[in-house]
Amino acid sequence: ARGVLQRRKRFGPIHLDNGGPLGRRQQVKNEPLELQGVRSLRLDLASSRIVNLIRDNLDGTENVFVLRSRQFQLRERKAFLVSRTRAEAERLGERVDAYVRNARAEVDLRGESVTRAVRSGAQR
Repeated sequence: ARGVLQRRKRFGPIHLDNGGPLGRRQQVKNEPLELQGVRSLRLDLASSRIVNLIRDNLDGTENVFVLRSRQFQLRERKAFLVSRTRAEAERLGERVDAYVRNARAEVDLRGESVTRAVRSGAQR
Protein backbone atom coordinates (compact mmCIF):
# COMPACT_ATOMS: atom_id res chain seq x y z
CA ALA A 1 0.00 0.00 0.00
CA ARG A 2 2.84 2.28 0.69
CA GLY A 3 4.02 2.06 -2.95
CA VAL A 4 0.60 3.24 -4.20
CA LEU A 5 0.70 6.29 -1.92
CA GLN A 6 4.17 7.19 -3.09
CA ARG A 7 3.10 7.04 -6.76
CA ARG A 8 0.11 9.35 -6.14
CA LYS A 9 2.37 11.87 -4.48
CA ARG A 10 4.81 11.79 -7.40
CA PHE A 11 2.15 12.48 -10.06
CA GLY A 12 0.16 14.99 -8.05
CA PRO A 13 -3.58 15.59 -8.27
CA ILE A 14 -5.33 15.12 -11.61
CA HIS A 15 -7.78 17.86 -12.65
CA LEU A 16 -10.25 16.98 -15.39
CA ASP A 17 -11.91 20.39 -15.52
CA ASN A 18 -8.81 22.16 -16.85
CA GLY A 19 -10.10 23.61 -20.17
CA GLY A 20 -6.85 25.22 -21.32
CA PRO A 21 -4.88 22.16 -22.25
CA LEU A 22 -7.89 20.50 -23.85
CA GLY A 23 -8.46 23.58 -26.02
CA ARG A 24 -4.87 23.52 -27.09
CA ARG A 25 -5.14 19.84 -27.81
CA GLN A 26 -8.20 20.50 -29.96
CA GLN A 27 -6.25 23.08 -31.91
CA VAL A 28 -3.33 20.67 -32.34
CA LYS A 29 -5.82 17.98 -33.26
CA ASN A 30 -7.18 20.13 -36.14
CA GLU A 31 -3.74 21.15 -37.41
CA PRO A 32 -3.09 17.83 -39.14
CA LEU A 33 -6.46 18.22 -40.89
CA GLU A 34 -5.48 21.71 -42.03
CA LEU A 35 -2.10 20.42 -43.18
CA GLN A 36 -3.85 17.61 -45.02
CA GLY A 37 -6.07 20.20 -46.69
CA VAL A 38 -3.07 22.25 -47.75
CA ARG A 39 -1.30 19.13 -48.98
CA SER A 40 -4.45 18.04 -50.78
CA LEU A 41 -4.74 21.47 -52.41
CA ARG A 42 -1.09 21.35 -53.46
CA LEU A 43 -1.60 17.83 -54.80
CA ASP A 44 -4.72 18.96 -56.69
CA LEU A 45 -2.80 21.90 -58.20
CA ALA A 46 0.10 19.64 -59.15
CA SER A 47 -2.32 17.08 -60.58
CA SER A 48 -4.14 19.70 -62.62
CA ARG A 49 -0.82 21.05 -63.90
CA ILE A 50 0.21 17.54 -64.91
CA VAL A 51 -3.16 16.92 -66.58
CA ASN A 52 -2.89 20.23 -68.46
CA LEU A 53 0.66 19.42 -69.48
CA ILE A 54 -0.39 15.99 -70.74
CA ARG A 55 -3.42 17.45 -72.51
CA ASP A 56 -1.25 20.13 -74.16
CA ASN A 57 1.17 17.47 -75.33
CA LEU A 58 -1.50 15.09 -76.64
CA ASP A 59 -3.81 17.50 -78.45
CA GLY A 60 -3.29 19.40 -81.68
CA THR A 61 -0.86 19.19 -84.55
CA GLU A 62 2.16 19.58 -82.28
CA ASN A 63 1.34 16.69 -79.94
CA VAL A 64 3.94 14.26 -78.69
CA PHE A 65 3.02 11.53 -81.14
CA VAL A 66 3.29 13.81 -84.17
CA LEU A 67 6.60 15.19 -82.93
CA ARG A 68 7.92 11.68 -82.23
CA SER A 69 6.88 10.52 -85.71
CA ARG A 70 8.59 13.56 -87.21
CA GLN A 71 11.70 12.76 -85.17
CA PHE A 72 11.78 9.20 -86.55
CA GLN A 73 11.37 10.53 -90.11
CA LEU A 74 14.23 12.96 -89.56
CA ARG A 75 16.43 10.17 -88.19
CA GLU A 76 15.72 8.04 -91.25
CA ARG A 77 16.37 11.00 -93.55
CA LYS A 78 19.60 11.77 -91.71
CA ALA A 79 20.78 8.18 -92.07
CA PHE A 80 19.95 8.26 -95.79
CA LEU A 81 21.72 11.59 -96.31
CA VAL A 82 24.80 10.48 -94.37
CA SER A 83 24.98 7.29 -96.44
CA ARG A 84 24.50 9.26 -99.67
CA THR A 85 27.14 11.81 -98.65
CA ARG A 86 29.62 9.05 -97.90
CA ALA A 87 28.92 7.42 -101.28
CA GLU A 88 29.37 10.77 -103.05
CA ALA A 89 32.59 11.42 -101.14
CA GLU A 90 33.91 8.01 -102.18
CA ARG A 91 32.89 8.60 -105.80
CA LEU A 92 34.49 12.04 -105.82
CA GLY A 93 37.59 10.58 -104.16
CA GLU A 94 37.86 8.05 -106.97
CA ARG A 95 37.44 10.81 -109.59
CA VAL A 96 40.14 12.90 -107.90
CA ASP A 97 42.47 9.89 -107.83
CA ALA A 98 41.83 9.29 -111.56
CA TYR A 99 42.39 12.99 -112.33
CA VAL A 100 45.67 12.99 -110.38
CA ARG A 101 46.84 9.80 -112.16
CA ASN A 102 46.03 11.33 -115.56
CA ALA A 103 47.73 14.62 -114.64
CA ARG A 104 50.85 12.77 -113.48
CA ALA A 105 50.90 10.67 -116.66
CA GLU A 106 50.60 13.81 -118.79
CA VAL A 107 53.38 15.51 -116.81
CA ASP A 108 55.55 12.41 -117.26
CA LEU A 109 54.88 12.38 -121.04
CA ARG A 110 55.72 16.08 -121.36
CA GLY A 111 58.82 15.54 -119.24
CA GLU A 112 59.95 12.72 -121.54
CA SER A 113 59.19 14.87 -124.57
CA VAL A 114 61.27 17.73 -123.18
CA THR A 115 64.06 15.32 -122.28
CA ARG A 116 64.05 13.92 -125.85
CA ALA A 117 64.09 17.41 -127.30
CA VAL A 118 67.02 18.38 -125.11
CA ARG A 119 68.91 15.21 -126.05
CA SER A 120 68.23 15.63 -129.74
CA GLY A 121 69.42 19.26 -129.58
CA ALA A 122 72.50 18.26 -127.64
CA GLN A 123 73.47 15.64 -130.23
CA ARG A 124 73.58 18.11 -133.13
